[in-house]
Amino acid sequence: VEIEEFTCAVDLQAMKRNYRLALGLLALSALILLVQAEGPAADTESAPKEADDVPPPPPPPPAAPKSAKPKSEKKMKKAKSATPTLALLKSNPAKFASATIKALSSNPKGFINEVLHTKEAHMIKSGLVMGDVFLVMAGIQLQLSLVHEELLAAKVSGLSYAGKHSAMAHSHHHREQLCATGSTIILAVLLLENFGAMYAQGPKKFFGKKPQATDFSIVSTSLILELVFDRLTGFTRVFAELWRFVRIVHGAYETFFHSPLVAPHVTPGH
Repeated sequence: VEIEEFTCAVDLQAMKRNYRLALGLLALSALILLVQAEGPAADTESAPKEADDVPPPPPPPPAAPKSAKPKSEKKMKKAKSATPTLALLKSNPAKFASATIKALSSNPKGFINEVLHTKEAHMIKSGLVMGDVFLVMAGIQLQLSLVHEELLAAKVSGLSYAGKHSAMAHSHHHREQLCATGSTIILAVLLLENFGAMYAQGPKKFFGKKPQATDFSIVSTSLILELVFDRLTGFTRVFAELWRFVRIVHGAYETFFHSPLVAPHVTPGH
């Protein structure tokens, strides 16, 4: 019984001590909150006194007189306004032709460089690249169909329907030649665009940019292979066939990452 009474007394003392500690923490917290609440008011009361002691700011310096624009900026604006636009071509073709001739005679490199960097030029180039990729893929498919029909014609030679396969093979060959002709025309236009950029920028600056140098090498090599494709045999023929896949990969990359028609919808970060 004595042990239980001693234990109860100790517990009671501990409870009293914890209760006093809790009251002390509560009072300290209230004091901190009170000090924080009075702090902004004291600052606002002392702010006008400090503001009265601060001297007024010095007057602003006089505004500098507006200087005349450099002659180079005027010339640039004048040249830009004189550059023919697509709207001018639609409204007044004669004036567009005269403005084009005048711009070419005064600053041919700057005019060509500006035309090649317009949105319309990028869209036209993008359309040509996508068209070339389509024609190359169609040509490969037609070549496979041609080989298939020739094998079937040889397999059933002497039968009544052998001529049908031979006619289909001839039709596939004709369509494949049309695709090759269209692709050659597109490559010639793209090569002219590369030569124009090279002339406007200079060979050193042109080949100093890796995308332009890569595009020039692929377009020029593809055009040469297309022109001599029918006369190639052996390894060179196999190389020319495999090179078409390089054109497809390059065209797909240009389309999905640099084309103003496709890239904003597929890869918005580029």
